[in-house]
Amino acid sequence: MKIFTFQKNQKKGVNFEKFLIEFFLMIDFNPTKKSLYTILKPFFSLFNSFLVYLQFSLLFVFLIFGQNVFGQNTPKMDSLKKEKKTVDTIKVDKNKIGDITTTVIYYGRDSIVTDLDTETVYIYGEASIKYGDIDLTASQIQFDQRNNLITARGTKDTTGKWIGRPIFKQGQDNYESDSILYNIKSQKAIVKGIVTKQGEGYITSRVAKRGGEGEMYAGGGCYTTCNLKHPHWYISAKKIKMIPQKQIVAGPFHLVIADVPTPLGFIFGIFPFTQTRRSGIIVPTYGEAVDRGFYLRQGGYYWAVNKYMAAEFLGEIYTNGSWGLSGALQYTKKYRMSGSANIRFNKRYQGEQATREEFQDFWISWTHTPVPRGRGSFNASVNLGTTSFNRRNDFNPNNQLANNFSSSISYNTNFNIGGSMITFSVSARHDQNSNTNIMNVALPSMNIGVNRIYLFKKLDFAPNFIKQLSIAYTFRADARFSNQAPSNSFGFAVSNLQQLPLDANNQPIVPDFNGGNLDYILRNAKMGASHNIPISTTIKVLKYFSLNPTLSYQETWYPNSLAYTWLPTNNAVRVDTVAGFARVYGFSASMTLNTRFFGIFKFGKKSKIQAIRHTVNPNITYSYAPDFSRPSFGFTQEIQTDAAGKIQNMSRFIGFEPAASIGTGQSAIINFSVANIFEAKLRGQTDTSQARKINILDNFSFNGSFAPTKDTFKLSTIGLSARTKLLGLIDLNMSGSLDPYTYRETFESTTNIKRVLAVDTYAWQAGKGLGNINNANVAFAFDLTPKSFKKNTENKLNEAEKNLGTDMRNANAKDQQALEQKQDALKQIKQNPNEYVDFDIPWQLQVNYNMQYSKANPFVTDIISHQLNFSGNISLTKTWKMVFRSGYDFTAKNLSFTNIDIYKDLHCWEMRFNWNPFGQFQSWNFGINVKSSMLQDLKLTRQRSWYDRGFVR
Repeated sequence: MKIFTFQKNQKKGVNFEKFLIEFFLMIDFNPTKKSLYTILKPFFSLFNSFLVYLQFSLLFVFLIFGQNVFGQNTPKMDSLKKEKKTVDTIKVDKNKIGDITTTVIYYGRDSIVTDLDTETVYIYGEASIKYGDIDLTASQIQFDQRNNLITARGTKDTTGKWIGRPIFKQGQDNYESDSILYNIKSQKAIVKGIVTKQGEGYITSRVAKRGGEGEMYAGGGCYTTCNLKHPHWYISAKKIKMIPQKQIVAGPFHLVIADVPTPLGFIFGIFPFTQTRRSGIIVPTYGEAVDRGFYLRQGGYYWAVNKYMAAEFLGEIYTNGSWGLSGALQYTKKYRMSGSANIRFNKRYQGEQATREEFQDFWISWTHTPVPRGRGSFNASVNLGTTSFNRRNDFNPNNQLANNFSSSISYNTNFNIGGSMITFSVSARHDQNSNTNIMNVALPSMNIGVNRIYLFKKLDFAPNFIKQLSIAYTFRADARFSNQAPSNSFGFAVSNLQQLPLDANNQPIVPDFNGGNLDYILRNAKMGASHNIPISTTIKVLKYFSLNPTLSYQETWYPNSLAYTWLPTNNAVRVDTVAGFARVYGFSASMTLNTRFFGIFKFGKKSKIQAIRHTVNPNITYSYAPDFSRPSFGFTQEIQTDAAGKIQNMSRFIGFEPAASIGTGQSAIINFSVANIFEAKLRGQTDTSQARKINILDNFSFNGSFAPTKDTFKLSTIGLSARTKLLGLIDLNMSGSLDPYTYRETFESTTNIKRVLAVDTYAWQAGKGLGNINNANVAFAFDLTPKSFKKNTENKLNEAEKNLGTDMRNANAKDQQALEQKQDALKQIKQNPNEYVDFDIPWQLQVNYNMQYSKANPFVTDIISHQLNFSGNISLTKTWKMVFRSGYDFTAKNLSFTNIDIYKDLHCWEMRFNWNPFGQFQSWNFGINVKSSMLQDLKLTRQRSWYDRGFVR
């Protein structure tokens, strides 16, 4: 430890004696000439020795009587020498060195030796020096204060293994080496045997020079993303310049794989690395499409707007004139929200010049996910566009196979008024089918609800069913738009029913949602608002039954209504839309009775099955609604509907949204359902182990309704469903419907057509069993992945999430963005666990079997279809993984969409082979690439894509 330090003159470099002479006599001394300095030098040397002696005397007094004299404990020194001091314990020194005023702190586990003549400090054993933001550790460090130089070295043990190699840290600059010579004033250094990590890569060099701004200049260096001491691959360059946290610039370089030099290289290269997003050009891919010619695809510009937002602009162009544009936006705000938006437009030409067809398509997608805060919440999931976009422009087979797309945008909130909770939501919804080209849009859809209010809850003297009396309110408003042609749901000929044009196959051409069809879509818009006010209570009956009476009032508002006019000349009815406010109101009453009871069947004490419990949950509801279909209410209109003079009472709101139910005559319906659960209690494996419970049937239920006021067919179809798990592995789901009526077959001689008519006679009355199963569905699903394997994967993901959370709490601002990217990747894996490649799971198999049965009546042939789908993966070795997905359609007798993916982990590289061997999307893709995202363009690919083999219209 250095006891006393004099500040030296950095420019002239004079010693203490000369400094005193210049201070007192104010004359310029030249030590090379005979001068007063030469004459007085012996006296000042003697004075300097006296000062040194005085220092040691004071130190001796300090060490012996330190606590009494100075008021603090002081460590003792083993030995004292005139020119150097050796200390066994760690000491700290804080000094001003020359023009540099930053505190210098140095440590040494073994010893710290100071040479006062040369002003050099020698630190041994786990030595370290901290100077500002610089932290240097090594086995040995030499600190030359006179010349501002720090020399750090590592040592080798008897086996030749390095011990305590110097590690230099400054901010995010971090590297390890064999030795370092560093100037703390100029911040320049010469480093031998350097190894430094920048971004996702490592740089090694025999000798490197560090500039004052932290840049490194290396000769004969290597760059790699492989973290092994002997890397699988590296880029060898004669000259390398590294700008920390920015980029690497390499001179003539070439690629070396497995120590074998390759001819792959260039005269220079720039490898950027940063934890922040950076703007830049996206290089397009090129190739040839059968139907559109040569192309440039997926090229454009990436714009890093800020740390919260990034945009991407891409384009594609073909030699036949087709082109497309797309724009994508990604945004995230920690603890607030995240989302992405994408819009694509394509103009495509098909055919020869003389018969060329032009197609214009667009697609919009948007997802917005908020972090719940407070009461309000905004969510968005949008997927909409022209119905033919995916068939003509999308290169993803999954999108090509998908038929149904839906979107929703919603805002929900709640607030309290007078002790009542009010919920409010507004949304926009959309659904479309790419096969039928039908699109429906609900914009907007608004709901307001008042939670149930108990009017007499605080009346202590009132009976319980009065206290349970409650009232609620719900308001709903909808505006719906569709490109579907109005269907004839009236049951008679309509003279002015709008018809769609037909194509060459006499199929209606459904108009797309665009400006040219906007008037047609608006004319068919459906708008309305409904109110619902239920009043209910709960009454206990005979201790075990619960009776719930409910009275409900409904009212619906519309901006228009329908008017019917009989046209004798056309032998049809004209249906007109009459503008003007119209309303429909009504009320209904219901009463529900339900209970739950158990039955237990016990076996002998020595039986493995100790007992079976049967739980039954019956439910019966009686509903009644008065007749509001009388013309006096104004909700219906009586109109002649055929030339024979048939009169029908027609609703003036057929097909309106939200639908208003106007029953013809009074309505009384009894709905019933019975749910059953079967459980078994099994004896333990040993006499001391506890019994365990298993489910035999998770649910077996049936339901239906009976209308006593109807003249015929009072009993509805009976719905059946069952669910269980076999052997703890196979999920079994069954559902179906039972038609309880009989049928008879008739033959019309005038039309020579056979007809099947239902007869209002129950099947059991005619001796034909319980009825006709008109549809049924049976589905098996099982996952053969061992539970222990799945548990290990879950534990690994949970552990990774836990460690990431700890890192994010302790990270600085510069590291936050990189950790957030890892968090997004981990979230994606947890949302799609089947796409996660886990080599620790040796195998996994998932199988789904589905069978559908339908038979409308006993006189038609039944229709049976069944499909088998399976997927899974096999870890051939610790680094080989094969993932497969396929299925078989037993009705069509062919394989369904099949995909095989083979993955090879090459440590710092990876290899993938993707193959779709059958069907429309037959293709294959082979690629080998570096894992590092920074070197994502360092790859070799070969492919044959389905979308360049032909055109699917």
